Amino acid sequence: MDDLTIGYNIAEILTLEPSFLNMLGFTYEETKTYLRYVLDKYTPGASEESFEEIWQLIVSNYDGYRFSPIGERLFNSTILTCFLKKFAANAGSIPP
Repeated sequence: MDDLTIGYNIAEILTLEPSFLNMLGFTYEETKTYLRYVLDKYTPGASEESFEEIWQLIVSNYDGYRFSPIGERLFNSTILTCFLKKFAANAGSIPP
């Protein structure tokens, strides 16, 4: 049993370290790039208005966590990817 537990006392919470604050989520810039990619690939010729409409929907529903007050606001990568996957599967329609 000792072999299984030895060394665990050296675990650290990396998300509180300044160099790792953005490790577990998408930044605004990354999310905009991701959205552009999905729009270009699955709804060619989508207008800037379409981008802004979807962007506002994403910001209002999936934005809002930080690991530190000095950290950049992040989007939950799992939930955002699920949304964009459904968006792509629906040929550019906003999923319910």
